Amino acid sequence: METQGAARMGSQKYMMFLKEMSQLILTEMPKANYDSLFNDFVESEFFLIDGDALLITCFLAQSFQPGQNLHFFYLVERYLVDLISKGGQFAIVFFKDAEYAYFNFPELLPLRRALILHLEHNTTVDVRTTFSGCLSQEWQTFLEDSYPYFLIVEDEGLNHLQTHLFNFLIIQSWAMKVNAVLSSGQVSDFLRLYAYFMPSKHKNQMFFQKNKNNIENAYKTLMKKLEECRRKASTELAAAGHGCIMEKITNQVLGEGGDHRL
Repeated sequence: METQGAARMGSQKYMMFLKEMSQLILTEMPKANYDSLFNDFVESEFFLIDGDALLITCFLAQSFQPGQNLHFFYLVERYLVDLISKGGQFAIVFFKDAEYAYFNFPELLPLRRALILHLEHNTTVDVRTTFSGCLSQEWQTFLEDSYPYFLIVEDEGLNHLQTHLFNFLIIQSWAMKVNAVLSSGQVSDFLRLYAYFMPSKHKNQMFFQKNKNNIENAYKTLMKKLEECRRKASTELAAAGHGCIMEKITNQVLGEGGDHRL
């Protein structure tokens, strides 16, 4: 009983720390500059796109209706073509841990997997799917080697747990001196793409260094919570017979979708 009580207290402590991280990011948002991303560093700076931020942005687009999977892929490609036409050099990253965040959106998990397949098979975009999470050593090494100028990421998820995952990505990016660009609020014209730009500041880099243990433990606590939610949702989905959804969408991507290489 004492062990369980201590575990609960530890869990509560780290869940409170998640709120502290959220507050730090919320404090920085009003200070974000609304700038052109393709101005001074066009054709000279490599950047990253969080795949789940891309998925959510296109899924919530006004012109998209659930079930219109081919239109969803069209929205993704249109956005990426716009980036490429403006000289963007980028890679799209899908973290394995991010799958857990879709526990209460069963229709999005197969769509996410289908999106990865679509990008890998029907485009020439650089897609990275091997990283477990943003705190992994492999991800840190990748950032050190590629040194991206910024990362496009969402500031708000489909639920509060996914929002926390995005917060970890923002905090860790700042710690690695990678600037954060919000996927929401972007506006594109013929020459430029405008977005909210949150630079990696020294104080935010120090926040990660001073709270590294708390950040790592809070991440583990969050993942345990997500795993619990996913197990419950998986049991319900199995009973409801949703096993054929993935096959149906995948066939659309690799069959009807054709080859639309960017």
